[in-house]
Amino acid sequence: MIHRLTSDTDTGVLVHLSECLLLCLDVESMEGAERDRFLGAFYDHYLLWLLEPLNAPLGGGKREDAESLAALAASRQHVVEIVTYCVRMHAYRMRYFIILNNLVHKVVRLTAVPQKFLRLAAIRFLRAIVNTKDDFYNRHLAKNNLLAPALALFQSNGLSSTNLLHSAIVELFDFIRGENLRVLVKHLVERHKETLEALGKDFPTFRGLLERAERNTEFDEQALAVASGSGVEGEEGGDGKGKGRKRRA
Repeated sequence: MIHRLTSDTDTGVLVHLSECLLLCLDVESMEGAERDRFLGAFYDHYLLWLLEPLNAPLGGGKREDAESLAALAASRQHVVEIVTYCVRMHAYRMRYFIILNNLVHKVVRLTAVPQKFLRLAAIRFLRAIVNTKDDFYNRHLAKNNLLAPALALFQSNGLSSTNLLHSAIVELFDFIRGENLRVLVKHLVERHKETLEALGKDFPTFRGLLERAERNTEFDEQALAVASGSGVEGEEGGDGKGKGRKRRA
């Protein structure tokens, strides 16, 4: 099934194969031991095969005819939809698979392809990741600057656009702002402040990220000041009345 999903040129067949695989990956009805064995086999032996379309050159490599290129694009779309599903449903196993296999980078590369449906699929994958609110993921995104392609895509998509891709990107960053994902807020402001300032003139979401970062900084400074004050009071015995008292032997 996975071999055909990554190599078949019949887009209709690819749709059916993708649906079948998604059904197989819905393991909620399985017993604990059975579920663990199935997911262990899938993640250890098969998921890497599924990523083959994402490893191919963005332009298609040796696939030059229109039919093959269309099949590659369709295959990539299905693969991204499947790994997006895995992020939502298989939190623990998918987390480590993503980090070990640099999967986010492979997916966000698709923001540079001409097919809008692939660019949208890549943004939805990022959205699924940030939706976990998992700092393990967030640190990975920040360390590798993996949100930069989404910002670049928003700018290249046309700032006056109101299409689905535009809305998906705004929703992605608005979620980061609204949920105050501190690791990502800090990263975005530190690495992309000028871009956020430029976009913030027209889009409240990006202006809101800058404001959120500023409030976070103020909160941290106040918390540090309170902690420092408490430390001083503790050394003085709380109200200072203990100063000068002699210790009893």
